[in-house]
This record gives sequence, structure tokens and C-alpha cells, in this order.
Amino acid sequence: MGVKPELITKNYYRLAGGRVPVNLERLCRRLGFAIVEWPGPPDFTSLLSVPHRIVVVNRNMRYVRRRFSVAHELGHYALGQAGVQFFGECGRAERAANRFAARLLMPKSVVVSFWSDLSRGREPFNWRVRLLAHRLGVSRAAARVRLG
Repeated sequence: MGVKPELITKNYYRLAGGRVPVNLERLCRRLGFAIVEWPGPPDFTSLLSVPHRIVVVNRNMRYVRRRFSVAHELGHYALGQAGVQFFGECGRAERAANRFAARLLMPKSVVVSFWSDLSRGREPFNWRVRLLAHRLGVSRAAARVRLG
């Protein structure tokens, strides 16, 4: 029986410094990877090369999208799924890597605590989502999904 993905995510969160926004550069360094930004074509987001110890991410994407893509690739590595993935692949491994990235960048305990603090005010829902996303270094869409 393997280690639960939630435990791996918590360990990676600690390796990254245990704060939000998660320091992906620090996490990659501690895992022995470098992040390489490349001006790839529009249909390219990211890839992981374990032999070369690099995560390549499309520099033309928005900052928050690049962050999610790096976390997604680290998810493949952490979950033992490192290997060849094809553009647009949407299988079980991709969904698992997306869940890993969401848990890493938006830890449930942090989201619940911060959302509780935000909900005490009278700001509209969309404004609170924007503040949450900014605090976590993710897109508003990702924050909305994580809120459920």
C-alpha cells in the first residue's frame, strides 16, 4: 500500500517552507529540480524531465497558471507518475496531478482559516475569492474550485 497523496502534499508543503503563497522555487531546489521557463507554443503548458531534473513551463502563460503547472508536474513526480505525457491528455494521472497541485498551492487548513477571516466582513463573494486567490498565488478560477 502506497503513501496517501494528502500526506505527500503536506510533506511537500513543509519542504517549500510551510507558508502561502507556496515557494515553488524553494521546493524544486530541495527536490533537486530547476524550473525552466520556455516560450513554447500556445498548446504547451509544462513538462517534467526527471533525468534532467527540470520542470519546463511555458513562459507565455499568466504567472498563476505557470505556478499551477509547476505544481502539477511536481504532482506527477510525487505520485510516481513521471513519464511521457501527451499534449491534452486528460486521464486519471492528469486529474491526480491537478488535485495534487490544488492541495499543495491551496492547503485546506489555510483556505478554511483565511476564508473564515474574509467571511467576517461584508465584501461581496467575488471580491473575497479575488483576495483568497491573491493570497495563495492562484487564479480566481482555481480558488473557486478549491472552495467547492
